[in-house]
Amino acid sequence: MDDFQKQIEQMHYIVLSNDGMINAFTSLRTMAKKIEIDFSTISKKINANNGESCYCTSKKTHIIYYIKKM
Repeated sequence: MDDFQKQIEQMHYIVLSNDGMINAFTSLRTMAKKIEIDFSTISKKINANNGESCYCTSKKTHIIYYIKKM
């Protein structure tokens, strides 16, 4: 159980997409690379919403993502 708790504590973002994907990420850059949205765009949108969450759309894939900061 301790290893699982450590893994969860290292996750900083939860990402849901309109195609059914659900993932957790440790860093903004790792997430940005995976979902194909620039990390600065994500950061700006999250900060504009009190640092909690945002919606972003990938220009490459047209997938909509809901990003929640943990």
